[in-house]
Amino acid sequence: MKIADRELVLGSEAARRLGLSRERIRQLAADPRQGFPAPLGRFSTGGDPRGDRIVWDWDEVERWGHAHGHTAALAAWRDAHAHPAPPAQTDGSVPAPEPAEPSAPPARRRRAARPA
Repeated sequence: MKIADRELVLGSEAARRLGLSRERIRQLAADPRQGFPAPLGRFSTGGDPRGDRIVWDWDEVERWGHAHGHTAALAAWRDAHAHPAPPAQTDGSVPAPEPAEPSAPPARRRRAARPA
């Protein structure tokens, strides 16, 4: 989610991008000695504060990740989510996407005959 040019992430998304577990993100956020960025805020999910969702500024979390050796996980996430621009035609237009090949229907499995 982006708000005012800031990409906000929940703990689960930060964990996925850093290659960590959600529990590890919770531990890092709870221990000031770890230097993990302070959350920007919380989304309330009802009356029970244990169900609140904490949000962070992704840029801050990403800087922390690089500084703490999570560069491989960050690079893998970035590569997996890169969207290359389609090639331009000589006239400057963008080509239409290729139609998808029709796929064969899945093979049907036959049940084995039951012994009488």
